[in-house]
Amino acid sequence: MILIVGWVLPSAAQDISEGETDPVSFIQAPWGPQIQAALSSLGGNGLQIGLVSARTVYTREVMVLADLEPLFRTSGRRSRVVLMPAVSIRTLGFERLIGGAAYRGFDVDLGLRAGPGLTFDTDENFAERNRRFELVVEPFVRMTAARTSGWSWLLELGTTRPAMRLGVWIDY
Repeated sequence: MILIVGWVLPSAAQDISEGETDPVSFIQAPWGPQIQAALSSLGGNGLQIGLVSARTVYTREVMVLADLEPLFRTSGRRSRVVLMPAVSIRTLGFERLIGGAAYRGFDVDLGLRAGPGLTFDTDENFAERNRRFELVVEPFVRMTAARTSGWSWLLELGTTRPAMRLGVWIDY
């Protein structure tokens, strides 16, 4: 469905008359190593930071995701930190690779993360301490919108708390 919508949307490269410049056509798709930093206050308070290696049609990444909800509220939930390697498919990258289309100024990634997580609670007993470790699997959708200055905005929706993250990719 997302791929169909992507094909219907106009490309960033448009016919422009001589003497005019199109600022969108100068924006390149993020490529190579990126630092991803994101915060969340919807679907839980949290933080995500990691490294992304972006290519034309896929990304490889390693993220640290922290659910910090209990630090801000006395909700009875436990804090959790997860280290998750991931891969994603850049759906609009196929049209750039195969069709030679220009970058639209944004990309949509469909991906999967999986990795170990540790939960922490200030009032845990011995049995709860032994159950700190868990395996977390998270499918996610991410939209990135590139800027000319070497960074990109991102909006990410996942299944792990915090579920909605807003952040940036910084080219390094």
